[in-house]
Amino acid sequence: MSLLDSLKPDLILLNGKVVTVDDRFSVAEAAAVKGERIVAVGSSADLKRLKGARTRVINLEGKTLIPGFNEGHLHMMSTGQGLMQVNLQDRRVNTISDLVQAVADRAAATPAGQWVEGWGWDQSKLEENRFPTRWDLDRVSPKHPVYLTRTCFHIAVANSKALELAGIAKGTPQPEGGEIVKDEEGEPTGALLERPAFSLVERLVPKPDLQQKKTAVKAACAAFNAAGITSVNDGGLDVADFQPYQEVMNEGELTVRVYGMVRLELRELSDDEAVGYLKHIGPRNGFGDDMFKIGAVKITMDGGVGGRTALMRTPYVAGRENNFGIQSVAQDRLRKIITLANRMGWQMAIHAAGGKAMDNVLSVFKEADAEIPIKGRRWYLVHAYDPSPGNFEDLKRMGVGVAANPGFIHFVGDSFVFNMGREWAERACPLKDYLSHGIAVSGGSDAAVTPYPPLFGIYAAVTRKTQLSGDVLGPDQCLSVPEALRVFTMGGTWMTFEEHAKGSIEPGKLADMVILGEDILSVHPDRIPEIPVLATYVGGKRVHGDF
Repeated sequence: MSLLDSLKPDLILLNGKVVTVDDRFSVAEAAAVKGERIVAVGSSADLKRLKGARTRVINLEGKTLIPGFNEGHLHMMSTGQGLMQVNLQDRRVNTISDLVQAVADRAAATPAGQWVEGWGWDQSKLEENRFPTRWDLDRVSPKHPVYLTRTCFHIAVANSKALELAGIAKGTPQPEGGEIVKDEEGEPTGALLERPAFSLVERLVPKPDLQQKKTAVKAACAAFNAAGITSVNDGGLDVADFQPYQEVMNEGELTVRVYGMVRLELRELSDDEAVGYLKHIGPRNGFGDDMFKIGAVKITMDGGVGGRTALMRTPYVAGRENNFGIQSVAQDRLRKIITLANRMGWQMAIHAAGGKAMDNVLSVFKEADAEIPIKGRRWYLVHAYDPSPGNFEDLKRMGVGVAANPGFIHFVGDSFVFNMGREWAERACPLKDYLSHGIAVSGGSDAAVTPYPPLFGIYAAVTRKTQLSGDVLGPDQCLSVPEALRVFTMGGTWMTFEEHAKGSIEPGKLADMVILGEDILSVHPDRIPEIPVLATYVGGKRVHGDF
């Protein structure tokens, strides 16, 4: 190869619609890649002249090229593990009987005494509109302990055998920050609200070993690449979970860039244990490379709206009276840990779904900011459905962002209406207001809570239509397609300090790109989820498709 040829691009994509998502949201015809990075964007005629003897040329034939999707908040390993469990998010699970049959099928193929695990059930999508119970499950699982996680991952249901193994009975006291649901006679129904309750059972479920974790990571990579995802902000890993990611990366099979948040589960640790955990994690956020980095410290403050455990300013209109949700971490404990984390220089990400949770977290942020300013440190809230006018001001002033999940409006928006009323649901997840206030917003699915394909999230952000009724919740909060596409590409880079490295198709940035079968800017919004993902590239290497 001549010296001149060695300087030529490795890949040129011509004759397409290149939606760059740069500052001007410019549209080009072609892009060129050298190594892992984009080296030129422009017209097909101009970039064709850059071709060398070994340059691969792809004719896009009018197809659309966009930046790879940067998922702002999901759970990668658990999504991969979920692909191997009983899928109760399946559209064929419409009744309690359907759910029970899915458990029966798995139990029949599982040796007696071994656990049956499942995920994704949502009572608002079941004909009976109620939680499954231990007695429902007992009919088909007399020889298996069963543990099924709700779609929000804040509620679980267990059968009698699992409750017995966990020592949960009529007289079991309620754990702080959680609830063992009991009937009028005081008998546990099998439903367990929030981690302090469901961890009593979950701790007995056999933990995946290193090889199983690696298999889950690889499965998630393949699934995410097929959906056009090139980067994720992984929403909470134990330190022990770093090893499978690193090994998969070293084996050359990590095909999604991962910013791995460090899960600090205050509901399971004493103050001294939490402080010790923070002090002995080792490397801080940002340590790593373009494929795997250590991210923010993640703390969960409350639950979810669908399961009525998010901490609200006003009570839920459905369910038991005067239920404001659950505050998972006492205010003084949250203050103590955030103060320490701020002194240590950590980035913080706090799960705060309900309005009262947002109020309580931001009050602690303000105290921390008064001691050591946090602006520029890119702290952020996860979910943040119900901001008050004061919350907008605090977020803007302190430079705090929001990892939003517009897909929830589509997939569980009907339960928002049922649980909190129409008025509350109309203003939930106000993306338009966040953007108009200049607040950094990323788009994510929180998978496996809702389906991970970002095209669903973009559709939800643009239409705000609910899945069951087709209602449009808060039409004034609908984003344009360009706005939503930016939230799901460039938006995710703010949380990871990487806006200069990826998120748009510009010279010098990583060549993370997706070829779509239709033009996302002109197709009818209702068809956005149906757009085919023809190919996905990470660092100029094709990881999905055959285009």
